[in-house]
Amino acid sequence: MEPDLSPSKPAAASSRKIRLPVLILLLAFVILCVTSVGRKSATYDETHYLGAGRYLLTTHRWDLPDSLLHPVFWTVWHDLPLLTVSAPGRVWDERADILRGQNILALRTDDSLLNACRLMSLPFAVGLGLIIFAWSCKLYGDTGGILSLLFFCFCPNFLAHAPLMTPDLTLSCLAVATVWRLWRLTGQPTRLNLLWAGIALGLMLLTKYTALLLVPNGCLPRNEPAHA
Repeated sequence: MEPDLSPSKPAAASSRKIRLPVLILLLAFVILCVTSVGRKSATYDETHYLGAGRYLLTTHRWDLPDSLLHPVFWTVWHDLPLLTVSAPGRVWDERADILRGQNILALRTDDSLLNACRLMSLPFAVGLGLIIFAWSCKLYGDTGGILSLLFFCFCPNFLAHAPLMTPDLTLSCLAVATVWRLWRLTGQPTRLNLLWAGIALGLMLLTKYTALLLVPNGCLPRNEPAHA
């Protein structure tokens, strides 16, 4: 007789029950972020970054100083919405960073282009919330997971940075993802866990140069008990 590998009914019921508060909290977080996007004027950094990624993607040249401010993944990622915008070449080829950003903003009567680039950070914000929830559930159970997610979703710091076109939120997500996957790898040293840890680490290093500081501090093995 083959063993019954399907999840038990109480466990399945508990899993379904916890999905609703998780969805409600994440939905509240997304709504707060999206509704605040239109009320935020362009920051100095955002105007500085706007258009650098599109320049890289369309010219395949690294001669624009702003394309070297941060690693390529984040620089390109936030500018993906600009690929759908047609404008004179002089707008994109402007070498003065602030003038380029202002010219791009002037292509629309509102801040729709800036806001579209800002929303590219939102998937990483939601991903960070899910990682915090999943990791907390492993350590402290479902109640701990929900409580951790609650603190995340209404943290003023995360709510302030998630709707901005800056690399800080993306770096936070990928740094936590890297450490989480390495934590999983210590308990289950499988090829799949190694692959996920490598992907997270690679994306983290491609997001912001200061991520290099996290490698010796958070990613090196230590003599600590492994976790499943």
